[in-house]
Amino acid sequence: TTPLSTSAFMEASANSVQPHIASMGGKNFVQLSPLTTYSVAAIYAIYGVFFTIILARTLHSYPLFPLDSESLPWLQSWLVTTVFDYYGAALCLCGIILHTEGFKVGILWCAGCLLLGSPFCCLWTIQHVLRHKSLEIGTVSKPACSLYEPVDHDE
Repeated sequence: TTPLSTSAFMEASANSVQPHIASMGGKNFVQLSPLTTYSVAAIYAIYGVFFTIILARTLHSYPLFPLDSESLPWLQSWLVTTVFDYYGAALCLCGIILHTEGFKVGILWCAGCLLLGSPFCCLWTIQHVLRHKSLEIGTVSKPACSLYEPVDHDE
């Protein structure tokens, strides 16, 4: 094989992170590039493993049952575990929000979800259901950010 020139390498690198519009069930959606897909999956996997370790350590040191609401260390440990649990779930929802709402609107919804909690998660879900008449998340009306610009692969 011959080595890539600098310009060919830059073009190949730029194309490797560009998603394209795919279709499923007659609806279009933005499909992430393999690099972006694996990066996002890796971030969620790392958080999942991280939280599993926190949960296992908490369960081992401070079993959930019987409830020990008189013990300050038990309460502190479960408070920290619950906070990490909430943010793990909220970050998963934020990924969906960013993908479906676009970057500018999505970042505002995510700030609400992460800073003000589940009422904003519920509000986003309510508006999504009312607007789309469905909980389906496979379609997007706008690209989420510059990485999501539609690419015509036929050129």
